Amino acid sequence: MDQKLIFRKTFIDGLLLIEPKVSNDERGSFYRLFCKEEFESFGINMDIKQINISFNKFRGTLRGLHYQSFPSTEAKVIRCCQGEIFDVAVDIRKNSKTYLSFFNVNLSSKNKLMLFVPNGFMHGFQTLTNNVYVEYYHSDFFVKELDTGIFYKDKALNIQWPLKVTNISERDKGFSVIDESFKGV
Repeated sequence: MDQKLIFRKTFIDGLLLIEPKVSNDERGSFYRLFCKEEFESFGINMDIKQINISFNKFRGTLRGLHYQSFPSTEAKVIRCCQGEIFDVAVDIRKNSKTYLSFFNVNLSSKNKLMLFVPNGFMHGFQTLTNNVYVEYYHSDFFVKELDTGIFYKDKALNIQWPLKVTNISERDKGFSVIDESFKGV
């Protein structure tokens, strides 16, 4: 198999950066976003059930931190296809060595990096430019009753968002913080 995707491990087990190999010629460029066979060769057996796009008008917009609880926890691949984001994944797997640790990376249309987020993580991002498109490939369907989150400025996580938050939903502002009642997934 001619591998077109490069998978890089992070310090959090299962959380991977994916870099496509870009082929350039006089016409422009070509690169692969997903190949089930390549994902499986790296131990990822992801059945894509839903693809979503988020458009964000303004720099400083924050979405998150979101997750779906059991039984609809979901793996996802995130990519920024226009603009740039500060992307964050938080490990909320109860029995993980890195429970409540987070990984952040800038994803952009220029660097073409993608983040594979396995089941058991919260996810959020902040836009670093105006007019940002973010694409998500999900392993499970959206279930409104199981969709929830944690407050983006939770002191237990201490995520240093790079910009002042200029736009955030009332729902995301209203999420609670992690306390002794938080069960993870």
